[in-house]
Amino acid sequence: MPVSEYALLIDTNIFNRMIAPNGDAFCDSVFRQIQGPIIPWGHTMWDFITPFLVMEVLGITFPECRHEEVLAKLISQDAQSITQEVVTLLEDTYSQLPELSEAHFRERFERLNGPATATGKALLRDVIGKRIDRQHIEILIKNLALDFHYGFPYHKKLRSKEERLRVHINFLLDVCSTVIHQSHLSPARGMFEVTETLRKKNQNILSSLRDLLTQKNGLKLYGDRGDLDIVHLVVMGAFLNGEHKRVLAVTGDDPVQVKRRIAGYKNLVHHFLNQLRGSRIIRDNPEFEAIGLHQGLVLILDQGTGQIIELVNVEQIPIHD
Repeated sequence: MPVSEYALLIDTNIFNRMIAPNGDAFCDSVFRQIQGPIIPWGHTMWDFITPFLVMEVLGITFPECRHEEVLAKLISQDAQSITQEVVTLLEDTYSQLPELSEAHFRERFERLNGPATATGKALLRDVIGKRIDRQHIEILIKNLALDFHYGFPYHKKLRSKEERLRVHINFLLDVCSTVIHQSHLSPARGMFEVTETLRKKNQNILSSLRDLLTQKNGLKLYGDRGDLDIVHLVVMGAFLNGEHKRVLAVTGDDPVQVKRRIAGYKNLVHHFLNQLRGSRIIRDNPEFEAIGLHQGLVLILDQGTGQIIELVNVEQIPIHD
């Protein structure tokens, strides 16, 4: 059986309707929009989900950690050491939280699984159930620590302009690292933080794109981790079993907001990759040279009926020079 070129990623607002006790008709409607019209019959669909979307489906609250508490613990002074120290501190903190334990994840899973129909149980088993063991929770904790790191006020600790710039460059280089290391890490938050810094300094380079990633598009400043995952993956693709797949994301979000988010992120990544070419970073990391956009599709459905509202081809969203 041939394998589709697309990896299927379903947003929480659609997935939760599909696994609801009365969700079979909705589930059937969703797959009718996908199998045949987008993915040919007879092709296997790769389904996957990111760690943040797993948390959202299970209804697990994202843990809060105060910047001031972490700042007080830091002893490093240079950019490379301090960023690693922040990530390590957060990994240690998160790994001790009861709400991020395997037992808690399994308890939340059973709450959803109990009242689900046979179809819902199969979806939960295949998409969520195999991603709540200790190994997957450790990956989640790493993602949570990195997400905190992207929003951390390094300017309060790093006085040197060069050191602060080094941190921001590393945020952007994570886009390349996701491809090189075939990672499911979403660096969209890091991209946002760089554009926010540029905006505050009244620098026009990329800063006009800042609004495309924030509240005007239905994204909360330090929330919506799952939506940021989707934006990154439909622009850069995902790795499954060592293959670089385009992503077909299915969501119930507003079409205008979806397209504006993607436009902002796509433009940010495009301009950054262009600036990398011919730079010292490329000379030191020649594997970055081949990195480009791996654009997919976004299927926007009505959250009530599962009927199609719009199919967005990410390649057709323009890049602005």
